[in-house]
Amino acid sequence: MATLLFIYHVVFSFFESCADRILLAITPYSNILYSASEAASEGGDHSSHTSLAPLLFIILALFIGTATRYWLRNFALPYTISLLIIGLALGVANRAGFFSEFLHIGHGSGLFIFSESIDWAGHIDPHLILYIFLPTLIFEAAFAMHVHTFKKSFTNAFILAVPGIIIALLLTGAFVMMLKVLNIGLGMWTWPVALMFGAVISATDPVAVVSILKEVGASKKLGTLIEGESLLNDGTAIVIFMVFFTALTGGEGSNPIVQFLQVALGGVAIGVLIGWIIVTWLKRVFNDALFEITVVVGAAYLAFFVAEHFFHVSGVLALVAFGIMMAGIGRTRISPQVAHFLHEFWELAAFIANTLIFIIVGVVVAQRVSYTPRDFLILILLYIAIVIVRAIVIAMFYPLMKRIGYGISPKDSVIAWWGGLRGAVGLALALIIANEPSINHEVRSQILSLTAGIVVLTSLINATTIKLLIDKLGLTKVGAVRQQMLSQTVAFLRQSSEKEISKLKENRFMSGADWEAVSDFLPDVKDVELETKEDEKVFETRKRLLLKEKESYWRQFSEGLLSAAAVQSLSDEIDHLMDFNGRESLGNRKDLEYMWKTPKITAKLQKLPLFGGFWKRQFYRKLALSYDCARGFVVANEENLKALSSLVIGATTDVDKEVESLSGLEDEINENKIMGLTFLRNLKDTYPEIYHAIETQIASRSLLNHQMTNIQKMEKQGRLEPGDAANLESHIQSQMKQIIDSPPKYQGTQAYRFLQAIPHFAEMNPNDLEYLSKQFKEKVFAIDGKLTVEGSHSDGFMLIVRGTSRLEQEGKLKMMLEPGNVVGAYDTLAGVPFWASVTAESPVTTLNLSNSVLVKLQKNKKHIIHHLWYFAGIDLAERLLAKVEPWSAWRAKKLKNYVLSGEIVSVVPGEKHRFDAEAIILLLGEVIPENDDAALVAPCLVTHNEFMVRTSTTLFVLKQGKEKVES
Repeated sequence: MATLLFIYHVVFSFFESCADRILLAITPYSNILYSASEAASEGGDHSSHTSLAPLLFIILALFIGTATRYWLRNFALPYTISLLIIGLALGVANRAGFFSEFLHIGHGSGLFIFSESIDWAGHIDPHLILYIFLPTLIFEAAFAMHVHTFKKSFTNAFILAVPGIIIALLLTGAFVMMLKVLNIGLGMWTWPVALMFGAVISATDPVAVVSILKEVGASKKLGTLIEGESLLNDGTAIVIFMVFFTALTGGEGSNPIVQFLQVALGGVAIGVLIGWIIVTWLKRVFNDALFEITVVVGAAYLAFFVAEHFFHVSGVLALVAFGIMMAGIGRTRISPQVAHFLHEFWELAAFIANTLIFIIVGVVVAQRVSYTPRDFLILILLYIAIVIVRAIVIAMFYPLMKRIGYGISPKDSVIAWWGGLRGAVGLALALIIANEPSINHEVRSQILSLTAGIVVLTSLINATTIKLLIDKLGLTKVGAVRQQMLSQTVAFLRQSSEKEISKLKENRFMSGADWEAVSDFLPDVKDVELETKEDEKVFETRKRLLLKEKESYWRQFSEGLLSAAAVQSLSDEIDHLMDFNGRESLGNRKDLEYMWKTPKITAKLQKLPLFGGFWKRQFYRKLALSYDCARGFVVANEENLKALSSLVIGATTDVDKEVESLSGLEDEINENKIMGLTFLRNLKDTYPEIYHAIETQIASRSLLNHQMTNIQKMEKQGRLEPGDAANLESHIQSQMKQIIDSPPKYQGTQAYRFLQAIPHFAEMNPNDLEYLSKQFKEKVFAIDGKLTVEGSHSDGFMLIVRGTSRLEQEGKLKMMLEPGNVVGAYDTLAGVPFWASVTAESPVTTLNLSNSVLVKLQKNKKHIIHHLWYFAGIDLAERLLAKVEPWSAWRAKKLKNYVLSGEIVSVVPGEKHRFDAEAIILLLGEVIPENDDAALVAPCLVTHNEFMVRTSTTLFVLKQGKEKVES
């Protein structure tokens, strides 16, 4: 805390003393954010401030904030509104001279610094709010956002934050100009000034409303919508404000619409880029809290600074984009042991920032704003106008919003309307205007006064009545099922507490206690007898099971047993199911084997020399992720199965119905468990080497996790010095990180062993066989991957090692190919297009021999090419014999074993041959059967045993006995 206060003090002092130089450097809009340090507003003289005044104010504000949080925790007013009122009181007292005159504190007194510190807050430079407080508040809100809910609410939030705010500023500007026309006031205002004011006053700040929604247990979807709108429209309001402000102060500006798009989209791009860099960096670190927290905090401020200063785009939208990235993918890149600490740090930072900013807002309003009776009239009319304008905006977009994402109900739209508070961002923009000398003094003063008044009125009226409105609309009403759940929980707690009292009575140090007095602390159980439908009980129980399943994933992740990508994928699926409020079966999951599928373009990359290895590594990483997800999925569902009986809600007198509902849920969980186990079994059968490598990796992680637990236990028991424990933990963590970052180390398919198992190749010279086996390259195909395409030219042939494939010709299924089948051997060696398409039915592993290798073998090792024709014989024989009796009646396995017994025979032209064979396949060349003048041309099945050879011919002979007849 002391360090944080010191940082704030140093930064504040630095800005105070160097404002004229720093502000010129840190903003692309120097005429917007520039304010000379001597340019104090009415009644404010900064020259007497000491460097200690800001520090004292921060100290006092923090103690005021903590005292308010403690003493007024049961007070009806929200915490932030209480601070605003206290700030107003401090400002009024200081403005009235209470701290300097009434207490007779002179400039020479050491206590005069109290007055100086409040005066400093009252005349704070608005850029401090934008550059110091805003990054903390914006990032913390975005980082704490539930990403899945935000995604579903984004479109509606965007509608309110962009087209909604444009309509709001137009209507607000028109109302202001109407006041001028009716001669009520604001006579010096012009349309550009009115529209700029509309942008200033349209930025919402729902801190108090969102905290109330969380406190009363209202819908998370509604809170996310309101907070998401605020995050987006802060950026929109500032961008639009700068467009008008630049025009009014004589700055250079392009087309307003183009400028708006450049600044808005550019900010998002900067945030995403910095987020990607930080996420990548954090992935390389493991359990280093100081490093990880420092990097995230620094990156939040860096995103704002880089966007505003270097690229002249929206720093707020950059922060929103960065915060959402960190809340999504970044959440799993932060080490499990650091994540909780990081969230608590940002909660503390946001608490400090909110405490300071709301007190400062109150002081600023009281110190710098003066009202005449006419000003009060304009303020009241303006307050009514902005409330009506917001109602018009929500009503305009309601028909569209209720159909998008989660939609929005009439009751939710009422809360969104009334919850449109104004806060620090609008006031900071108004202060920037107030310090701009090129704008008319009266206009500047009126903008500041009206903005400050709207901030106070929305805080004192809307924020204090929103809870009553929520109650009246019934948004906090607890359903009958949840009441039964709570009653059941309390009853369980009382039962366990009564058992504990029985144990305590036997304790010799407590046996004489007044047990009646102790029993007064037992929880009261209220019988809840509400009519609830069995379906509603099942729905609520499903939601509890889903939450427990999600908790299991994050616990496994924290223990190092589940990868970051796996916990993200599994948690996203839970979030998707939670959207149905328990109305969808627990077994309604995306098939885990879907994760085996890869984009078609990725599959094609494996054919390229530079990308083949990369694609293969990515495919194996995906299989490892699939394994991780399936294993974690099975573990979580096994835990749910054990806990099911304790999670069933509201015991019913109808035992049969209760057993039926319990059995139904148990079936759903078992369905999930079976699906996960089936997936793991299929993975093991299809990729045994990869499965073995992943199992080794998981076992290593489990072992290291066990060692870490034992070290921590021994340290607590005093058996290990803290320093020694830290060294051992550091070593284990580095090993754990190495395992997590490294892909599974597996042994590829051994082509030599596969070829040696084929009788024909077993007879080859061992050196030739070893040479040939090294020419084969392993290739993998995901489900629906194309091994061959009908009519296309071959790039080599392949042997199926694992998996099954569909062989189709003209869209019709011809046969299923299994391990041991040859694909495209004849088409490749004969140089003809593929006769059929082969598609992976399951993940398939093949051994491939490319055309370039075949060319090399043809030049250097022709005798090996002769052996390779054996594969062509198998390939062609299987498809030809499958059409002819008696082989057409055989089972596929019997036919495959039969053709494996064949032999390649090469014959020279001009000779007549007779074969004692059951089947002869003509692979190359032409033959003329006996007593027939028509020549047979390859490829074909030769049905005669005696024929004349016309050209160099290659045959595949099954059960043959060859002899030459005549020359």
